[in-house]
Amino acid sequence: MNKKLILEDYLKKIEKFQKLNEAYYDINKPLVADSEFDKLKLEIIKFILSNTEEKKSKNKK
Repeated sequence: MNKKLILEDYLKKIEKFQKLNEAYYDINKPLVADSEFDKLKLEIIKFILSNTEEKKSKNKK
């Protein structure tokens, strides 16, 4: 997958996470099961960590 598509996917996940987070914490009406919410959060965290490591590697060169 090219970088543009990866970024678009990431941004969609962030948008979905924000919507689900608001429903769960602010409105107190979850839209998905906790396990699905946790899975989405983990995917976002993994993306951030992998891209942070990639940037660190590029900066060392």
